[in-house]
Amino acid sequence: IFDKTGTLTYGAPKLTEQIMASGFEQKEVLTLVASLERYSKHPLARAILAEAESNKLELAETSNVSEPPGQGLRGTVSGRQVQVTSRTQLDANLPGIEQLPAVAGGLECVAVIDGRYAADLRFRDAPRSESSSFVRHLEPEHSFSRVLILSGDRESEVRYLADQVGISEIFAEKRPEEKLAIVRKETAAAKTLYVGDGINDAPSMLAATVGMAIGQNSDVT
Repeated sequence: IFDKTGTLTYGAPKLTEQIMASGFEQKEVLTLVASLERYSKHPLARAILAEAESNKLELAETSNVSEPPGQGLRGTVSGRQVQVTSRTQLDANLPGIEQLPAVAGGLECVAVIDGRYAADLRFRDAPRSESSSFVRHLEPEHSFSRVLILSGDRESEVRYLADQVGISEIFAEKRPEEKLAIVRKETAAAKTLYVGDGINDAPSMLAATVGMAIGQNSDVT
């Protein structure tokens, strides 16, 4: 059983697509969003800031930064109200919401500016260069009968990664307690190896027959 982010991927998403709503310009939106996201520690925030830097954008003055439960990140940027959130947290009656594109593979966040839907920002977290070959060698070299991914990320992103590395069985959008229950169930049925990369994976690694941690340098310990 593989964790996804940071284990099979580098854990460093990159901004790959910016879909603007009518009335908004890409440079304008990226500047506003990046100015707000510099106050966030979320991995997608780092990707947004990296894109702003590569475009040599000058970040604007920001105030009143907050992150109310279920509403995403909010703040005032150059006098404009900016919110960065997920599509599931959007108000169905939000002006411009009809322009929100259909769900696609990958990660995303949604920008709302001055109370209007402004843009859909999409990201990809690339698989580690060795992930595919490592997965492929498990059955012939080590007699593994099943290989699966267990992740808290949304299904479209997990499926995209699974297709990249050659895994057909996935569990997506699982909370930590759900992950632990799945690992316990699989371990009760057969000898199970759990591979993860961080403290959040510790309970699942302990519950598996064998737990392995992958560090940032990709060495297995």
